[in-house]
Amino acid sequence: MTDEILIPRTESPDGVNTALIGRWWQTHHALLQRTQAAIDSGEEWKPFSDSLDDYGEQQRTAGKQAFSALLGKKFPLHHRDLITGVTEQGWWASERSPYGFDLQIEYPELEMTATFERAEAALSAWGNTPTYLRAAILLEALQRLHQATFLFTEIGIHTSGHSYLMGFHASALHAQYRALEAITRAFQAQTGINRQSTWEVSVGDGPAMGFRRHFSSCPLGVNLIIGGRIVPTWNIYPALFASLMAGNTVIVKPHPAATLPIAVTVNILKDVLAEAGLPTSTIAMMIDGASPDKAKKLAAHKAVKIIDYIGQPEMGRWLEKNIHHALVFTQKSAITPVIIESTSHYAGMINNIAFGICSYSSQLCTSPRVFYLPKKGIKTPDGVIDTARLISDITYRINAILYDADSPKTVLGALTDKEMVQALKDANAGIFGQPVLLARKQPDKQYPGAQVWSPALVLLDAEGIAAHQHIPPAGPIAFFIQTSDHAASLTHVETLAMSYGSLSIGIYTLSQEAERQAIGLSERVGSLLSINFSGNYYLSQSSVFSDLHGSIVNPSSNSGYTDKSYFSSRFRQVEYRKQLY
Repeated sequence: MTDEILIPRTESPDGVNTALIGRWWQTHHALLQRTQAAIDSGEEWKPFSDSLDDYGEQQRTAGKQAFSALLGKKFPLHHRDLITGVTEQGWWASERSPYGFDLQIEYPELEMTATFERAEAALSAWGNTPTYLRAAILLEALQRLHQATFLFTEIGIHTSGHSYLMGFHASALHAQYRALEAITRAFQAQTGINRQSTWEVSVGDGPAMGFRRHFSSCPLGVNLIIGGRIVPTWNIYPALFASLMAGNTVIVKPHPAATLPIAVTVNILKDVLAEAGLPTSTIAMMIDGASPDKAKKLAAHKAVKIIDYIGQPEMGRWLEKNIHHALVFTQKSAITPVIIESTSHYAGMINNIAFGICSYSSQLCTSPRVFYLPKKGIKTPDGVIDTARLISDITYRINAILYDADSPKTVLGALTDKEMVQALKDANAGIFGQPVLLARKQPDKQYPGAQVWSPALVLLDAEGIAAHQHIPPAGPIAFFIQTSDHAASLTHVETLAMSYGSLSIGIYTLSQEAERQAIGLSERVGSLLSINFSGNYYLSQSSVFSDLHGSIVNPSSNSGYTDKSYFSSRFRQVEYRKQLY
């Protein structure tokens, strides 16, 4: 980041409170610099502590109280009075906690045409705001999101079924990391473009002529973001903050079962925009309301220039096939396969796998769920471990993890939909293969209606899995698939990744050749490869700012959160040049 970027430009749109934004810039620009340095170096970077021990009980209590205060009421969406011409057609409540109760929070349904008109109208002011001013505004909003960390923790629990720690991390802290990463990467992409130069040229015997070139970035237009339920903030924030940083206006359609985290986010952004003197309709939230096809109707609107989709593959494929007037980014479902060939850290491997299966009930798109192992067993320094022993040890460790927990829900969280519960029942009944560990509903005294289930383990041969029409896209069912040898495991993993989509692959091996082959496989299918994870950093985890998440190679996604094009595609470069003499 060059020194000149730290010198605010003097021009600013009319009505903008540049003095206030200037103070925000002075407060926050060091964070931007520090984050850019971390991205460039690839080092581990935690802009905010993600250890609960560093926060007080008072903050946790305040978050719980703030959440409780929202229940059973109309959501106080800020600055509706400033969005002239946008009518509220009705108030709708559709959220039910996976822990067994309705939130009964109602949200206003905004009229579609008027909302798009306001979003387009806001483009001029927001898009013409200098880059550093937009960065300052978004960094101030990020700080306020951080102040609401424990509200987002509670929201993550009761919209996405997170455990408390998962809510704290995925719904709050690590989502904030993703926002900061998006601001920084999009800022850097634009500052390399926004420049001017002077040059002199002579043509033939003619006199010297002087010219000045001016290059700048311009937004594409309105960005529609269609969100999912599992980790909505973590998945929506990259697109939201990248597009806003690029000068686009944004309309978010959250998942109807996870509207609250986006509503709170929109409120905070609107407050900061209003204080800065910029249109609050730069950001808007559209709920499903009375229309079950709202996402498709919004996507078809010609004002939309960018679409970001996070969710099940059917809708993602529909967008990729049918929407041609907008740039479409998709993050769809994925399955993480793991190859077990050999290991020198058997106990650590067993613990890593068992916890990965339990954590958040394997609902993450990076949760390890399909395990390939040779029928002859896996090699260890102490001899060959056969399949029965391996599964027995994993089963024992799963039971120990759940037994040692204060409550099973602190590890498992709660399942988010009825289909997952039915899939567990099918696994127990042998629909998917031989059940070797039955899923069980876990009682919870605090939330008697909670859908908390222990994992199911299923054993089958590689030939058997081809007979099934599909693998459940998420949820605590782990498949252990026996193959003839390591080469067959690689082949099956490649087929799985290219058929279903895979963001991540794991392998355990002592063989350099097997490792080399796995690296080649990961390159072919475009998946992050994790080798020999045996500590308490798990296969499902990835480091914001450095680890890859997403690619264009397999069906899981057509974009990646660390891919430069994910950010640079959200604006276009323009130039004007003037003859000086």
